[in-house]
Amino acid sequence: NNNIFLDIGSHIGESVSRLYHAGIIFDQYNLFEPDYLSCLKLIENIEKLKLHSSKISIHTDVLGADEKLINFYTGLGYSSQVCSSGNEIRKQKTLDTYDLKPSFIKLHTEGTELDILSGAKRTIQKYRPAIASAIYHNDKGVVDIFLWAKENLNDYKIYLRLHNFQGCGAFIYCIPY
Repeated sequence: NNNIFLDIGSHIGESVSRLYHAGIIFDQYNLFEPDYLSCLKLIENIEKLKLHSSKISIHTDVLGADEKLINFYTGLGYSSQVCSSGNEIRKQKTLDTYDLKPSFIKLHTEGTELDILSGAKRTIQKYRPAIASAIYHNDKGVVDIFLWAKENLNDYKIYLRLHNFQGCGAFIYCIPY
């Protein structure tokens, strides 16, 4: 519909690159990567794709269920995450505070996916994007994200896919119909 991709947990741009090489190009990309070193590599990799006809916005904000100060562990590459032993205090925002109209949301944030979905509920219900979310990082994943999707996503089909061995790489896909 709106042809806008939100990549939450962009790391160094692997998802954008894979979609691009599969011939899937969006009009607009909103890439969220709170790890500063990964974000620098993300910018470099996105420039190499030459998405000149697309609007690209890169955000270093940490997303969650509400706005508050949190501990974030940065400098760990794809493992950087919100955790009590984080080496930085950051202000967390909700996706609902942005004026975005996504058609596709990908989440891979090392365990805060449910919190981010909760903070994006209004946006998701209003614009009905397809959603792909990692669910394998903690106990909130498989059960709680699935229950959240069943309770909050009317007229969506929900799928589970294992992209790797023994549950690592498990994703939930929520497709509006």
